[in-house]
Amino acid sequence: LDHKNMEKSGLIAAARVVQVEDEITLITNGGIVLRLRVKDISAMGRATRGSRIMDLSSGSLVVSLARFRAADLQKVDSTPEEQQVF
Repeated sequence: LDHKNMEKSGLIAAARVVQVEDEITLITNGGIVLRLRVKDISAMGRATRGSRIMDLSSGSLVVSLARFRAADLQKVDSTPEEQQVF
């Protein structure tokens, strides 16, 4: 991390180890929720400062970051035929 430029780039709100198939959800202290696929986030090299995922207004903070594993998402999305509603 480049400690010299923290004022310019801002602090790291959260970090997680994820897989390309996963999804993440960010929640701010103002109640804004953003859910997105990991594959839609730009990949960065080792010498970069990361990706901005959410623009925050003054005073807003990211208070939660959750990872949804692809395997868990598939379990929720697959409804047994006998439970389907038409």
